[in-house]
Amino acid sequence: CGIVGESTNLLAGYLAAVSRKLPKPLAVLIQSSSAAGKSSLMEAVLNLIPEEERIQYSAMTGQSLFYLGETNLQHKILAIAEEEGVRQAAYALKLLQS
Repeated sequence: CGIVGESTNLLAGYLAAVSRKLPKPLAVLIQSSSAAGKSSLMEAVLNLIPEEERIQYSAMTGQSLFYLGETNLQHKILAIAEEEGVRQAAYALKLLQS
């Protein structure tokens, strides 16, 4: 994977990713200081999952998730790279997780 010293975080991310097939999947939020490798960790986890089972965005608006629809996201990984993108879609994300 190209990730050194992050085996625990990589494993936690992978377990959350494979939980997408469960009735109540896990969610992960990667937080750290600037230039700490958050994007590299996310990419490493996503590379372990088939491409057709993941949806990646750099950012999202508050309404964009509603246009995708629940069925398009079911049992898939939704990866949002930028914190601001997550913040704008926070309400929609909460609705989808419940």
